[in-house]
Amino acid sequence: MSNTKFFLLFLLFLLFLAGPPALAQEPIQKTVKTEAEKWREDLSYMAEQMPRRHKNLFHTMSREQFDVAVKRLYDRIPSLQRHQIIVELARIVAMVEDGHTNLRLAHDPEVRFHTLPVNLYFFKDELFVRTANREYTELLGARIVRVGNVSVDEATARVRNLIGRDNEMDIKFFAPYLLVKPEILHALEITNSLENVQFTIEKEGKQRVVSVKPTSSTEVKELDDTDTSWLNDPGWTDMRDKTSAPTPLWLKDINNKFWFEFLPDSKILYVQVNEIGNKKDETLAAFSKRLCKQSS
Repeated sequence: MSNTKFFLLFLLFLLFLAGPPALAQEPIQKTVKTEAEKWREDLSYMAEQMPRRHKNLFHTMSREQFDVAVKRLYDRIPSLQRHQIIVELARIVAMVEDGHTNLRLAHDPEVRFHTLPVNLYFFKDELFVRTANREYTELLGARIVRVGNVSVDEATARVRNLIGRDNEMDIKFFAPYLLVKPEILHALEITNSLENVQFTIEKEGKQRVVSVKPTSSTEVKELDDTDTSWLNDPGWTDMRDKTSAPTPLWLKDINNKFWFEFLPDSKILYVQVNEIGNKKDETLAAFSKRLCKQSS
């Protein structure tokens, strides 16, 4: 395990000593003094260890910018709730701007943020409801116009500052996961409440506002190296369920780490590598040899 990964895992262990989350009851309560001091200790440790553990922490930001961000959060911690502190910690970590240095707000089980029962996806530059549970199937295929109080562009701009990224595709991939977490939306002042999130949607040429309530559970599906969000969950409906079109080749076997298929009609050898690693019954090296033999 790399030093960076070890540090982030250890950091996440520290971050969640402050107790389990719950959907907030209004009015918003500030962090109590004893908890605030624990968070400050965690922040100070993070600020000390990040420059030591990362090979080149200041490749996109200056030391002064980092120190200012840490000091600003340190001063604000007593006035913030747990979810707001975690989001601000993620903001500082994402200032590094590389894809392997981040707090996984949407997928780390220790974060324990709630989730809206819809999945969003960017098709080109527009955000759509791609899957939903039974209660919200009417939203399938709807284009998201506004998230809470702001436009989709503004909401995306706010969550991008929480995403460790190598390029813009990381933003398009991870932003939809963050935009269905009410704690994140509330911390970024995209919504006013943790109890429900209002979306302005457009479907069949008509716009309307819908209110979506989060699930009571904080369990999350762990995000592996392979994107499994295209697999249907029990009780959920996908946009693809509404069409008779065949499943595209790239979705044919996404649970398989690597595979190939020869397409005789087009004389194309289709190869899919979903994860760098060995399978139980075949190593990646053996697969590569088999692939080379097939293509020769």
